[in-house]
Amino acid sequence: MAFPTNLYTVTEIVNDTLNATMSEPPPPSLTWAILTGTSLSIVTLTSILGNALVLVTLTVERHLRTPANSLIGSLAVADLLVSLLVMPISASYELTQTWRLGRAMCDIWIILDVTCCTASIMSLCIIALDRYWAITDAVKYVHKRTPKRMMVMIGVVWLLSLCISIPPVFGWRKPEDTADPNNCLISQDHAYTIFSTFGAFYIPLIIVLAVYYKIFRAAQARIRKRINSRAKMGLSQAEGEPTENHLADVERPGAQNGTLQTGGRAMRYSRRLNGGHAADNNNPGLTPDAVTTTEALQSRIVTQKKILFSKERKAAQTLGVITGVFVFCWLPFFLVALIGPFCSHCHISDVIKSVVLWLGYVNSMVNPFLYAFLNKDFQKSFKKILFGRR
Repeated sequence: MAFPTNLYTVTEIVNDTLNATMSEPPPPSLTWAILTGTSLSIVTLTSILGNALVLVTLTVERHLRTPANSLIGSLAVADLLVSLLVMPISASYELTQTWRLGRAMCDIWIILDVTCCTASIMSLCIIALDRYWAITDAVKYVHKRTPKRMMVMIGVVWLLSLCISIPPVFGWRKPEDTADPNNCLISQDHAYTIFSTFGAFYIPLIIVLAVYYKIFRAAQARIRKRINSRAKMGLSQAEGEPTENHLADVERPGAQNGTLQTGGRAMRYSRRLNGGHAADNNNPGLTPDAVTTTEALQSRIVTQKKILFSKERKAAQTLGVITGVFVFCWLPFFLVALIGPFCSHCHISDVIKSVVLWLGYVNSMVNPFLYAFLNKDFQKSFKKILFGRR
C-alpha cells in the first residue's frame, strides 16, 4: 500500500474523514431503536384511530352534524393529517437520525407539518371562541351560528396555516438551512422564527387562555345566579313551608361566615306560624314551628351553596384540563423553536428537540378524548358504531 508523502494530501484525507464522521452520526443501539419505534408507533396509531373514529361518527350520525361539531370535525381532520402524513416520516427521521428523502421531500414534509399542526392549534382557538360566544351571547349567537359561518371560520384557519408554512419555500430562510442534505430543518431565519412561532402558537395561546378564563367567569356567574334563585324558592304551602314569595329576601347582604340573616317575609311568615307573635332565634319562647322553618331555610341555603361550589369546581377542572394539556404539549416545543435560532451559544441536545417535538404531536392524539370522547352524545354514537348498540 502506497502512503501519501504530500502534507497537503494528508490534511485533505483527515478533513474528509472528519467531515464524513460528523455528517454521518453513529447508528443508534438496537434497544433504543426498538423502544423509540414502539413508543412512536403507539402515539401514531392511537392518533389515527381516535381522529378517524371522530370523523366516521360525524359522517354516520346525522344528529351530530351541528355547526359547533363542525369545528370538532376540522380539528379531527388536522390531527388525522398530522398522524398520517407527518408522524410516520418524523418517526423514520428519529430512528435513522439522517434525512434520506431529498430536499424537495423535506420542503413538502415541513409544509405539511407546519400547516397541519398550526391548523390543529387554531382549531382549538376557534372552538374556545365558539363556546365563549355561545355562553355570553346565547340568544343572538344561536342565529349567527350557521353552517356557513362555521365553514368561513374553518377556511380562515387553514388559509392562515398555509400562510405560515409556505414562505420558507420562497426564500424566507438562511442558505445554511439547506446546506446539509442529511438534515431537514425548518427555516432558522430570525424574522421568520418570530412570525411563525407567534402566528402558530403564542397568539392562539393568549386567545385560548383569555377566552377560557372568561368562559369560566361567565359560567360561574350563571351557576351562582341559578343556585341563588333556587335558594330563594320554598316548597308548596300545602307542605307547610314557605313559597318563593316568602323567601324572596332570606339571604341579605352582610351575612358573614355563612351566617344567614332572615327578615321581611320570612319573619312575617314566622309570626303567622306563632299566632301573630314575632319569632326570634334568641327568644326562649320560640315556637317549634318557627324554629323548624328557620332551620329549614338555613339548611336549604347551605345545601345550595355546596351545589354551587361543586359545579364551579367541576367547570374549573374541565377548563383547566383542556387548557393545561394544550399548554403542556406545545409550549416546550415553541420555546425551543423560538430560543434556538437566537441563541447560538445555547446547546439544545437532539434528545430534547425530539422529546418536545413528539410532545406536540401527542396533542393530536389526546384531542379526540378531550373534545369528543368526553361528550355524552359522541359516547353513545361510538358505542353504536363500535359495538352495534346504544
